[in-house]
Amino acid sequence: MKMSVKLIILFSVLAAVVTLAFTFISYHSSLDNLYANTHTSLNTMSTMMQTEIEDYIRLMDYSMEELTSNSVFMDSFHTISDSGDIEYSVNLVNAQTQMSRIMYEAPLSSAFFRVSVYNRDGFFLTSRFEKTDAIVSFSDEARDTVDSLEYLERLDNNPYGHLILGAHPDPWSIRGNVLVFTDVRAVMYHGELIGYLEVSAPLDDLANIFLVLEQEGISTQAIFDNGDDLFRMWKDDYDYGDIPLGEMLHYQIEGASDRLVVRQHSKTLGLDIYISQEIDALGNTRSAILKRSLMIMLPILLFAVFMVVLISLGLTRSIRKLQGKINELPADAFLAHTENTGPVHVITPRDPEMYELEQTFNNMLTKLRESHDNEVSLREGTLKAQLNALQLQINPHFIYNTLNIISAKGLESGSEEITELCDQFARMLRYSTDVRSQTATLREELDHVRNYLYLCKARYEDHLEFEIDVPEEMMDTVIPRLTLQPLVENSLKYGVKGADFQRRILILGYYEEGKPVLIVQDNGDGFDWDTLSRLRKTFRRIEKGDLSEDSGFDGHLGLINTYRRIYYYCHGNFRMDLYNENGAVVKLYERVGE
Repeated sequence: MKMSVKLIILFSVLAAVVTLAFTFISYHSSLDNLYANTHTSLNTMSTMMQTEIEDYIRLMDYSMEELTSNSVFMDSFHTISDSGDIEYSVNLVNAQTQMSRIMYEAPLSSAFFRVSVYNRDGFFLTSRFEKTDAIVSFSDEARDTVDSLEYLERLDNNPYGHLILGAHPDPWSIRGNVLVFTDVRAVMYHGELIGYLEVSAPLDDLANIFLVLEQEGISTQAIFDNGDDLFRMWKDDYDYGDIPLGEMLHYQIEGASDRLVVRQHSKTLGLDIYISQEIDALGNTRSAILKRSLMIMLPILLFAVFMVVLISLGLTRSIRKLQGKINELPADAFLAHTENTGPVHVITPRDPEMYELEQTFNNMLTKLRESHDNEVSLREGTLKAQLNALQLQINPHFIYNTLNIISAKGLESGSEEITELCDQFARMLRYSTDVRSQTATLREELDHVRNYLYLCKARYEDHLEFEIDVPEEMMDTVIPRLTLQPLVENSLKYGVKGADFQRRILILGYYEEGKPVLIVQDNGDGFDWDTLSRLRKTFRRIEKGDLSEDSGFDGHLGLINTYRRIYYYCHGNFRMDLYNENGAVVKLYERVGE
């Protein structure tokens, strides 16, 4: 595939990805703005509803206070309450006349469907003077109606409070088909409960406050703190719970459209106002946002692809020229006939990168000629290197053959010790020079150390004792090759002084927290404090990743080099500790996860 086609495909895909990402971000940003606007709109509507219902209830309260603050009205009401259920007394008629006049003249009474005053004896008086749809005062029907009002018991228990009742049929209407909502309170006269006063408003007034007809999918609830409903839209019986004020929550409702809900609380009325918006009702707006995003994306994408084609062809114009010139060269010009190949000149300096590539190609043609002339000498040098490598392979075989000769001579002279020493040294040498693997099992390492200690024992004779105590289950543990022998050699070199000293070497293996641990311990004088401190600092430097050779420290280099190799090959999973305990102790252990 040509470079120009590759660039066009690559940059077209990149442009498509960037455009889609931009469209995705723009679409979701518009959705976020839509939800933010919805949140603001719902909060605004709920605040307006709260203000309007508080003002309306306050107007109801003013209407009742207008009557209860009138002394003539209260004296007349008290007179009627004291008269019991006597229907035709002069005082009773006068009192009712006074109360009717005051209620008729009260300017706020006409603002509501009905202002009513009544008591437990069946007395009932209403502001709807021109209507004949109300129950007759002191009638059996009036007494039964009062007795049926269950909420009066709550007022009896709290006579200085008032109740707001949600949508219910007007109990004083003969037909009983008028829906109202009511503000009712107990009437106290010199500390005595003499009756009840209530203001009823048509349910349409409540609907005008809480219904939002100009927007689709809006639903409203108005619920008192005690759980009583003031207003609830038809079929909106979902319990939204205690939504944090000022926030909008997304509710998933089984079998219905999901909703965005906000809550407004009126401390004055002890009323929660919930207003919700069906997300499905926002579908048209979301579709319009998506359509607008796609309409913006397509022209941008087409323009981007057009620019990609132009730029890609422009970038590869010089490459196409250079490729055409190279294709004109003979097929064998680069190797067999470099002397017949002239330089290429098709690119102008105005295209610096390609001009430099052209000059590099011309220089390469020149150097090919020089390389061709040196090819023979290079082949001869390679042959000499191969011969030297073969010679190096002969030397270990010469040593093994020499040891075999010494071993054979030892058998001829009856010295089995010489034969055994030669065999041990040959096995030790073979293990040390084996470069096929950089790792070995612990069993192989211990066999090598055992051969080394037997050779040392031949030197020190009875002045050297050693013990190897490693459990069988640790024998297959893999460690870097030639790890233990330098540690043992270090113990023999630095651990004890004096030819007659009884040397003891202990190699101990065990498990600690499920991880293998190896101990190499001697019975010498141990590390002096300065050496131990310098060694530990060197180890910490290695653990920080500095694997360079140590300078100015000529003691215990075997320990340092061994730890450097262990840390490198095991990627820091094996560590080495040094301390004194009846001699020098070198501890190898696998690091527990940090």
